[in-house]
Amino acid sequence: MANFPIDLTSLNVLLAEDDSLEMDMARTAVGALGMSRITQAGGGAQALAALDTGFDCDLVISDWNMPNFDGLDLLKAVRERWFDVTFLMVTNNETLDHIRAARACGVDGYLIKPYSLNQLREAVQLALIARSIGLGAPPEETPPDPELAAVAASIRRALAAAAESAGPTSADDHDRAKTLGTNLSAQLIEFTGSSDSMGPLGAHVIRLHMDCVDTLRLGGNQLLAHETQNLIVDGLKLAVGLCGKQGS
Repeated sequence: MANFPIDLTSLNVLLAEDDSLEMDMARTAVGALGMSRITQAGGGAQALAALDTGFDCDLVISDWNMPNFDGLDLLKAVRERWFDVTFLMVTNNETLDHIRAARACGVDGYLIKPYSLNQLREAVQLALIARSIGLGAPPEETPPDPELAAVAASIRRALAAAAESAGPTSADDHDRAKTLGTNLSAQLIEFTGSSDSMGPLGAHVIRLHMDCVDTLRLGGNQLLAHETQNLIVDGLKLAVGLCGKQGS
């Protein structure tokens, strides 16, 4: 599991990609982020074989579209046997059906080609955070701070309503959701790099952020309504502030 703040240079990374040019670009990008302990696999079966050797893997970055044994097959195999390994799926396809299929199989992050170095860094960091908090598991107990508990309850009600009505989104909604998700992700990554995230309230605030980002990713476009969006943004800022107040 990841420790906060996340040190990317300490990770043992497995790259699964059947295209040699794409592999070269992925290795260069991963290396540029400071990750040097890299094992390459030319497909899903080869990646599984590398894991079978006892390779101490922290992070799998896998292409989805590979012949015979694709990224989704690899993801399923990893989740059956190496639950703590973080899995980042890379694909050309951003449809909700693809995202939900990968999410249902336990993916931690989802990255769309072509991607920038900053997008890769963000995707890796979010995937590591997701694995460390067990994204997809039921929320933890009520936060011990009454004010944070009230904020969390309001946000979770909005998330539940959005999840119930999740469905196809328009191009405009998709762009707005992506912008909101990027802003929330940036705030979360900044928070996990601070000492405030290490306190007793930190895990609750991290989980709130990740659940908001995940609901947006899965088509919860009700979060884009003006009042709801303000509730999410202001509520998460308040939650971060409460952690800082507690530490002072």
